[in-house]
Order: sequence, then structure tokens, then C-alpha cells
Amino acid sequence: MSNCRSRVRKINNINNANNINNIINYNKRINNNNYNNNNYNNILTLPNYNNNPPLILNRSVHNLTDIKFNDNILCLLGLNLKFCPAPKLLTDSEILNDFNTFARTIRLKYFFYNNKQINFFDKYKIKNPSYMPQMASSSIENYLYGIQNKIAEQLLRHPIYKIKTSKYTKSIYKLIKECNNLKTPLNILFIPSDKNLGITIIFKNWYINECYRHLNDIKTYVSLPSKPDIILIYLQLKAILIKYNIDNNSNLYKYLLQNYDNYKIAKFKLTIKIHKTPITGRPIVNNISSPTYYTSKHLHDLLFPLLHLIPSYIQDSNTLILKLNNLTLPNNNFMFTADVESLYPSIPIQLAISYVKRFLLLYKDHHNYNIEYIIDLLNWVLVNNIITFNDKYYLQILGIAMGTPIAVALANIFLCILEYDIFENFKINNINLPILFYRYIDDLMGIFHDINSRDKFIFMYNNAIDSIKITHNINNMEQVFLDLYLFKGPLYNNNKHLDIKLYQKPLNKNLYLPPHSFHTPHMFKGFILSNFNRIRFKCTNDNDFYYIATQFITHLYNRGYQYNVITNIFKKTSSRETLIKHYSKTYGITTDNTNDGSIINNNLINSNNVIPIIFKTLWNPRYKKFKLSKCLDIPDNLNNDPDINQCIPAKPLCCFKRGKNLLDLIGKISFCNNSPN
Repeated sequence: MSNCRSRVRKINNINNANNINNIINYNKRINNNNYNNNNYNNILTLPNYNNNPPLILNRSVHNLTDIKFNDNILCLLGLNLKFCPAPKLLTDSEILNDFNTFARTIRLKYFFYNNKQINFFDKYKIKNPSYMPQMASSSIENYLYGIQNKIAEQLLRHPIYKIKTSKYTKSIYKLIKECNNLKTPLNILFIPSDKNLGITIIFKNWYINECYRHLNDIKTYVSLPSKPDIILIYLQLKAILIKYNIDNNSNLYKYLLQNYDNYKIAKFKLTIKIHKTPITGRPIVNNISSPTYYTSKHLHDLLFPLLHLIPSYIQDSNTLILKLNNLTLPNNNFMFTADVESLYPSIPIQLAISYVKRFLLLYKDHHNYNIEYIIDLLNWVLVNNIITFNDKYYLQILGIAMGTPIAVALANIFLCILEYDIFENFKINNINLPILFYRYIDDLMGIFHDINSRDKFIFMYNNAIDSIKITHNINNMEQVFLDLYLFKGPLYNNNKHLDIKLYQKPLNKNLYLPPHSFHTPHMFKGFILSNFNRIRFKCTNDNDFYYIATQFITHLYNRGYQYNVITNIFKKTSSRETLIKHYSKTYGITTDNTNDGSIINNNLINSNNVIPIIFKTLWNPRYKKFKLSKCLDIPDNLNNDPDINQCIPAKPLCCFKRGKNLLDLIGKISFCNNSPN
């Protein structure tokens, strides 16, 4: 490809680095853009940042107040709420404490393996962090002793006093402090925007009023006069467990009641729908540690594995691609897509419970559950969805409890029974079943033999339940489903296979995490490569792949990534054929190509992969100086030891926790009993 005309970008050289704006624009850069004439000549070449702090060209901060903020504050907010500044340095004792936790895990595993009456993998066993197991076998203790010595040696080589905090990190924390100091006097909040569209600055009073607008909907919520009697709610749960002979000394009983004395009422909050007119809030509730949380999680563990029995169920768009890969369509085919409007808050509670019972009876040959036990627990979870906002308490009376673990499984089962009734009606009335029909939670996609059956399906879906309505799109040449653009192009013209390419919403701001966020280096390489593979897998046409990959490189560049880093990662992109084989194995999906008008099922294969033990620690500047992973290597003389092979079947992995991000540091919301205006 011939060289394109160079684009020159002039950036002022700033010598003073006392704030974010100066840091980000630290050096003078004049670079030319060229196209490479190689195997990847469809990829745009962008300027190199060398080793200087990157320029963030793509910032998305939505200021809904009348307050003008300086560019330094806007630069900070534009980094992304997931941006992590470098945390304080870990001391030697903190790192060795992480080792002690790791050693405790191995000793526990050794203890449980030698105590056959205890199941180490019992997911309902409550962990006791204060319990200290006995020493393991001599071979395991020698292995642990070796790791401890290696870590101690590395710490001596790289003492904490030799690691200096950069001016950039100091400037970040200075601006974070400035942001927090502005929140109270200006009465403002920094809130995540819906759809990952950046951060929104709003007045606290607007946020409070918007929360009350949702909570004052008497069809969905009931205001409680005082804090509910949670002990009484727990007594109801105990009664259910006693009814079904759940021993009060069993792990399950203790698991379901583990936060009896330490519960938290779920808090109501909003993300901001900046893309809507007028701008509104999307309700979100964090149910972790709420009274119903662990019971809801237990129900999820029981019901979620059954979702693969649902004919229309797909895990994600990758599943659909695998199903469409070899599907040859007949000459007469009619596409449509739809989404269920406000599914979660629109599901009638008692009807949902009855649908779960029908589902369990319909597929009774695939489980051995006590159906009445599940129904009683489900009823208890759904009728006790208590939330709090601004020191007031509410009960949700319509829809699935927001944020509860059972929500996804319950929504899928609810729509499964609705669809089952529609297709049974089709069979009775000799209406053609769809060529294919799939659903991802509330997003529907189908191809029908004729227009009448398609329109009949849409009509019946909209009239089955008063509160359930779908918004549909009828276009026989192209459709958008999840992140896929399905159309009838060259592939369809040649062999009746649907063409596919990655779909990106126009409102997508592409606010990727900047490269100077304090995350592990392999995290950045991993997300870039996974996105290139995602684009490759979801584009059947090479030209579409190169075009979208070029856009992705541009978006990364605008978020501060170096061109040479991006292109080196791009060269590792797998072929589409390789990715199809990989995902087929990963998902364990067998594609039915018979094209007999039946709805294709997913056949999930359970894998027995070895789960390695994890060395978990906080990612820290000190770890840049030495390879923690090498400290965990199993010595050759211990590789064949039976205790090592039993308790440590694979080399342990390092798992680095992130430090606090901007959402943790400036996004916290607190109220002082504010009332709506």
C-alpha cells in the first residue's frame, strides 16, 4: 500500500509537571503517520509515545452542573473510573503476610485431603479465617520454606527505600484530594454514566430527587414506616429449612444464615442514562450481604445449570456464531430481532414462581431437586426484597429483585415458559416453527419460514402477559443482535450462510483504560489481544475485520497507547478458523446442521480442568522489580512427590489484586438525611 500523506500533530512542550495537565502533556511530540507495507498493511500506523506519559485525546466527562471545572480535574475524570493510581508501597511484612495466607491454603488442602469425611470443595462450607491448620508433610513444608526464602531474598535485593514515587502519581493523588474537597461545598457527585459512557458530574439534589422518582412508583415499591424486623424474616427462612429437614449443623444451614448477625440492607443507587432525553437514572441495587443474598445465591447454584435445557438459550453472541457457522438457510426465510421492554421490573412475582415450578416439572428427568423446597425458598427471596435509600426503607412488590443472584436464571426460565406456550400453540394450529430462534436474556433473534408465522409469534409474545412487551425490528436483509451485525451479503449469495460482522453502537465512547493505570502489564496485553481476536471471530469478511481493527487501534491511540505496542500484539491475532475450533471446544457446543425446522439445543460439556492454587497479593510497584511467579516454581526433586502431586497438581498462579480505583477514591456517595425538593 502506498504511503499516505503524513499527519503532523504538534504538542506544546511543558516543563513544569506539577499537575495532571502538565504531566499528560509532558513532552513535545511531532510524529508522522505512515502505513506499513507488510502482512498487516490494512492497519493504521499511529505516533509512538516512547516512554513519556501518554496524551489522552478521548475524554468523556458529562458536566450536568453549571460549575466550570479546570482542565486538570477534567483530565483526571476523563481517565476512566476504573483507572488505578499506583498504591502505596507494600512493606516486607505485608508481602510475607500474603505468603502466609498462601501457605495456609496449601496446608488446609493437605488437611482436607487426608480427612476423607470433609469435602474441601464444599461450596457451602463457611470459611473460618482464624483457623490455623497443622503443618503439612515434610515435602510440602520444604516447598513452602523454599518459596519463603526466595521471596525474602528478592525483598532484600529490592528494598522499599530504593523505590521512589513518581511525580505523576503524586499529582494524581493531589487532584483526587481536590475532587473530594469540592464535593461537599459544591454539593456535587461524580457518578458513572450508563453504558460505560464516562463519568457524570451532577448536583446531589438532582440525584436524590431522581432516586425518589423511582422509589415513589407505588406499582413497584412500597415505602416502609420503619426499619423492618429482619430477625422475623430470618425466622421465616429457618421455618422453611426445618420444614425440609435441613440439619441446623449442616454446612448448607450455616451458609444460608451466615449473615444473621451481620446483615446489610441492600442500598439503592443510580447510574446516569446520559444517552437518554431527558436524562434519567438507571436503578442498581447491591444485594451482597443482604438478608436474602445467600439464599438467592443457593437458588442460582441450583437453577443456573439447567438453563442449557432451554431451547432458545444462548450464553452469548459467540454461541450464536458457532450455531450459524454451518447453517444453510432455505430460500424462504424471514429475520427479526426484538428486546423485552424493562424485563426485570416487569415480571409479576407470583407468576414467575409458578413458571419456575412448571419449568422444573417440564425437565424433571434432568434433575433430582425437591421442587417445593426451591419454590418456598424462591418465594421467600422475592417477597423480602427490602432496599434502603437515604435512611428510608422500601419493599419491591413488582419485578425480580434488582441485583439478586437468582435474577438471570429466573428471567430466563420465565421467558422460557412463555415461549414454550407460544410454540405449543404453533404446533396445535399447524403453524410453522421458526428455522431458528435464540434469546440472550431479554434480546430475541429468530428466522422464520414465512411472514405469517413471524408476525403471529410477535403478536402472541406481546399479548401473553400484560406487563411483558417486546420492541421488534423486521428487516429481512440485515439485523443487529447483541454485538453482531447479521446480513445477507457475499456468503449468503454464495451458499445461503448469513454474513456476520462486529456491531458497535454509535454511542460507544471507547473509553478504554489508559495504559498508565496501575494494572499488571499482561492485563493490558490481554485485553488488547482478546479484542483483536473478538473482532476476527465476529467478522466473516476479511475487509470488515481490517476496517474494525483499524478503528480499534485508533481508539487505543486516543486513550494513550503506543502504536508499536498495539501492532506487536495485533500480529498475534489468531485466524478465524483457529478461533472457531477454540470456541467450539471451550463452549462444548455441538452444532445441529440438519435444518429440519427444529430449534437447536446447546450441548454443554463439563470440563475437569485442574484448578491451581492461587498466590493472591496486591499489585504493587515492588513487584515490578522481581518475578514473583518464579518463586512459586516446584523444584525438580519434588515433582514426583505424592503429597505435592495430590495437593499441588499444577504450579500455583500469581493473582494480583488491583489497588483502589477512581470510583473507590472519588465515587463514594453519602447522604445526611436529605429530603427531596
